[in-house]
Formats: sequence, C-alpha cells, structure tokens
Amino acid sequence: MNFEVESAKQPPLADQPIRVQLQNIEDFDKEQAEKDALRAQDTPAKSLPKQKKQRVIDVDAIAAESEALKEIGRINWIGKLNEYRAIKPLKDGLTFDSVEASQNPVRFTTIVTIKESDQRFGHDVSFSVKKESKHYAAKKAIDWLIMNGFMPSDGTVKFPKPLLPHVPLSKENKPPTFASQVPDLCARLGFDCPKYEITKSSPHVESLHDGYAHFNGDPRVEGRVGECKNIYGKNKCKEMVAEEVLTFLKNIEKHRFEMYQAEDKKRKRESDESVHEVLAPQAAEAVKPEKAVKPIAADFFDKSTE
Repeated sequence: MNFEVESAKQPPLADQPIRVQLQNIEDFDKEQAEKDALRAQDTPAKSLPKQKKQRVIDVDAIAAESEALKEIGRINWIGKLNEYRAIKPLKDGLTFDSVEASQNPVRFTTIVTIKESDQRFGHDVSFSVKKESKHYAAKKAIDWLIMNGFMPSDGTVKFPKPLLPHVPLSKENKPPTFASQVPDLCARLGFDCPKYEITKSSPHVESLHDGYAHFNGDPRVEGRVGECKNIYGKNKCKEMVAEEVLTFLKNIEKHRFEMYQAEDKKRKRESDESVHEVLAPQAAEAVKPEKAVKPIAADFFDKSTE
C-alpha cells in the first residue's frame, strides 16, 4: 500500500506534492528473513567444543599395580636380566615389548620373552609408568630362571666357580714381563738396552701416564719406539711400551733371518754352479770311448810253444 503525504510546513518549490513511499510491513519482514538466510549461508557454523573423554578408573588394575610395586621393591631387575643375558648370550635371547594397555588414563604393560622359556612374562599387570612395567616383567622372567636352575637364588646372575686349592706362583712359574724379555733380545741383535721415559699425562691427574722408549741415539733406530698416552698406572704404561719395543726388535730379528736365508740360498746356488763347471769337463773326458786296437797275427799264437 502506497501513501502520498503533502508537507504543510513549507510550500513545494514547484508547487508539487512531496511523495514518500512506504513499504508494507509483511513485505518488509519477508525481505529481512531472506537476507538473514543469505547471511547464515555465508557464515561458517561454529564448531561445537569437543567433549573431554571421561577418565575411567580401573580399581582392580590400580590394586594389582600396588601389589606388584611392593614385589619389585628397589632392585634393578632390568639391569640384572640384561647382565644375565650378557654372560650367557643367545641369539634373540631377550626381548622387551611395551604396549599401552588403556588410553584414558594411559597404562602400560611390558612383555618379556627369553630363549630359555616359551612363556611370556609381565602381561598380567598394567602400570601407570612404563619403566615400572619393564621392571615387573624382568623380575617375573628372573623368578622363572631361578626356579628352573638357570640362575642362583642368592641374587647373583651366575653360579660361582668351584674353589680350587690356592697354589702360589713361584718365580719360575710367573710369566715373564715384556720389559724383562727386552735385554736378551737386544744382546742377540747387538743393541744397547733402550731407555724408558714415563711421565704424567697431566699435572692434575696422578694415575694417567704417557710413555715411550729410545735407544740413546743409536743411528739404526730413529725416534721414539712404543709411544702411548693416557695409560692408567706407571708400571702398566712401561709394560705397554716394552711390549711395542719387543715387537719392534722381533721384526728386526725376523728381517735379518730372512736376509740370511736368502744369502745362504744364493751362496749354495753359486757353489753348485762352480762345481758343475769343474766336473763337467772331467765327466765328459771320462765317458769318451777308447780307441780300438787292431789285433796282429802273433796274438793268436801261444808264445810258450816257441
């Protein structure tokens, strides 16, 4: 419906009435509803906040974990089982397999397998901490090893060796040190005994030493022999240097022996060749055939009958 309203306050400039167009209220509401629908299509819908999963408390699992923790105590069962496996190594002899037993809250179960048994250890109890589940599974595996005679029950990982009667070593039975073998070898090779230089690796560390040996300027030996660094203990450092010196001298001895053998073979070969040169003409002369002597008539008569 359109209405025309004339203004009474001021006369129109051209004596024409002022027209104001009014809209029907129903049409206005309809138009606004269409605009709201278009705006709703352009505006993305707000995502609803995610609802947090409710924590499910497993009372039985917590009670079982509490008892298992008392059983574990403060012993490093993982280290003990690894030590046992290191002493008795087997291919695929030990495995730890940790899995999540539940999500909310997260709980862990560890299964241990060992080569000595077909059983799976540790699967019956879940823990809130993964490492505790590994300790529990390791303990169960150790319990089985003890019960079946693979490990002693005193907490150690291997059975003690049987005690043998103690026989003190005499000086004759003691193995010679490397340093004690050097002088004899030096005398055989015509060297003076080397001098050992042992010093501290650092002024702040008493137990670490550096060392080397030298042959007092012998022109046949250049520089240092058997140099080593950061060796624990002065005597051990000297022994390590002496071991290298001994190897060095033995190599010289071996080289000399090989040279002697080569010279000996050459000398024998030359001797054989000279003998052959002397004997060959003599042998050739010895095998020459004698000249045949023609018989004469007198040889056929007996001279005694004359």
